[in-house]
Amino acid sequence: MDLSPRQPFLAALPKGRLLRFGGTVLVFVLALYGFAGGADTANIEDLHDQSLLEWVYYAASLFVFGGTDLGTPRPGGPVLPSIALWIAFYLAPLITTTVVADAMLQLLRARAAHDRSLVDHLVLVGSGDLALAYLDAVQAVDPGRRVLLVEHRADQPFPVFLVEEASRNLMRVQGNILLDTMLKGLALGRAHRAVVISDDDLLNLECAWAIQGENPALPVAAHVADLSLLRPVNRMARARRGDSGARGPSVFSTHRIAALQLYDEQMSAHFERTGVRDDVVIAGFGRLGQTVLELLLARAEDQVARVLVVGRDATREFRRFAADVDTGGLEIITIDGSLDDPGTWESVAGSLGNGEGASLALLAHANVLDNLRAAMMLRVRLPEMRTFVRCFRRTTFTDALAGQLNMEVLALEDMLRDALRDHYDALSIA
Repeated sequence: MDLSPRQPFLAALPKGRLLRFGGTVLVFVLALYGFAGGADTANIEDLHDQSLLEWVYYAASLFVFGGTDLGTPRPGGPVLPSIALWIAFYLAPLITTTVVADAMLQLLRARAAHDRSLVDHLVLVGSGDLALAYLDAVQAVDPGRRVLLVEHRADQPFPVFLVEEASRNLMRVQGNILLDTMLKGLALGRAHRAVVISDDDLLNLECAWAIQGENPALPVAAHVADLSLLRPVNRMARARRGDSGARGPSVFSTHRIAALQLYDEQMSAHFERTGVRDDVVIAGFGRLGQTVLELLLARAEDQVARVLVVGRDATREFRRFAADVDTGGLEIITIDGSLDDPGTWESVAGSLGNGEGASLALLAHANVLDNLRAAMMLRVRLPEMRTFVRCFRRTTFTDALAGQLNMEVLALEDMLRDALRDHYDALSIA
């Protein structure tokens, strides 16, 4: 058996590709024969005097430029080389046209196959860690659900379907999600739900409204991380439902869902068990800290005596918070200072006095090292205070330190996993 490289290569080529391959070789042979034989073109004379590399370049340009750089073969030259060059001039663009046509046909066939398989699927828009975490949550809760994972590409007007992952019941597609050409490729009329959870809040909202404009009956949820944007959008959605009864896209925040889980599973039971009005310390007044304070205002105002908001810019951040949220009659004290500054915790201990009311602290800064340092200083000054320390991932070290300091680790990775599963469950029921 002949095992030379050429035989399996040619045998593996489909018939159409084999013909194009042969035609390409023929174009080069004819063009080089014409150049070497003395055939000139309208734009270039004495081609036979140029080098082989130049001849190859001119022959290759026939496929891309159709010979426009060369001009047409000049009449009056040697007969056979001129005929060979004319054949090359016509054959090269014909081969290029068939290649483009075949690629378009393959794209249309792939698109048709994808369209047939997209029924009762979840459209999940996003490509970051949060989107992948949501994908894991969907596949844990609803393993039979087909998911179309969409990656937004502003410079790509048409959908490009990538390799399908059959083992995960997952199909990936890239394109500009804000364009009609892309939206129509997502089979939104046959979709089950749509969730938009990229890292760009504004893109999420624009995309959610565009998806629902394409299919008004489709339930759509958009993730918004920025609380100052989330609140007015929520108010707008409620006003729209109140005015017309129309159901627009819903918006959600993973921080809000995680904060609800913390309150329902830990804080609420703590307040009921103490039997007194508690003092609460929130150190680090970012998205999680602000969301927890909103929950306390809405659900625990009669169980909380006062809240201490602690952070480098606590007063300024609280002013911005109070401009959006009614703080009611709850006493809220702000303490400006770094969480790793012992003086900050002296001020906290001084504000709490001798701690007559049972106290609870949430160290919610995004920097886990600052939270751990704060926990050590807080434990020295207020040893009986129940303390939650935020970190992203639970590790052996954080668990060991938590045991040493008698504090509780709040691992956002675990909370996020549960929170996203709960959100998908609620979305599927809605």
